[in-house]
Amino acid sequence: MLLLACLCASAGASAADKRIALVIGNDHYRSFGALRNTGADARAVADKLKTLGFEVDLQLKLDSKATLRALRQFKGRIGGDDGEARAYRD
Repeated sequence: MLLLACLCASAGASAADKRIALVIGNDHYRSFGALRNTGADARAVADKLKTLGFEVDLQLKLDSKATLRALRQFKGRIGGDDGEARAYRD
């Protein structure tokens, strides 16, 4: 499973976009068993986002507590009301 959360935030009309992405690649779940290629897929997505100007936080093989911690930290980084956030799950 791959979770991707991205933010494009602008401090003002003349400011450049700040692009931040959290990419989480987990390859094992109790309910699904082992999944193939999630680490490689997550790395590929992170690499592509970097080429597009995103500051990327790549996280791999997180348990549920670490996933929630990463999401909370990401939420803290994107604080404020002047941005747009999107989450994707595959």
